[in-house]
Amino acid sequence: MAAHMKLIINQIMGTILCVFAEGALTGMEAGLPAEKILAVLQNSVVACPAIQLKDRDMLGERVFTPNFPLKHTHKDMRLAVETGKGVGSRRR
Repeated sequence: MAAHMKLIINQIMGTILCVFAEGALTGMEAGLPAEKILAVLQNSVVACPAIQLKDRDMLGERVFTPNFPLKHTHKDMRLAVETGKGVGSRRR
């Protein structure tokens, strides 16, 4: 059960950070300042520790030091999909 829980957390974390990066980049390309995007996100329904840990690095200082290797993220995403298939999970 612990291994399944770890996959769930890593799957959600990877998804959150991917969507955060895509959304923030779209906002910046549309002319919104990074600081404004961060301020609004921090006071919105999508505010979460995952974003708060990476927000200034990704949008402010633009420091992209990895905290988790991409190859491991890819492995966890693949395992999460395989586990879902294995237990008969499907979109409804």
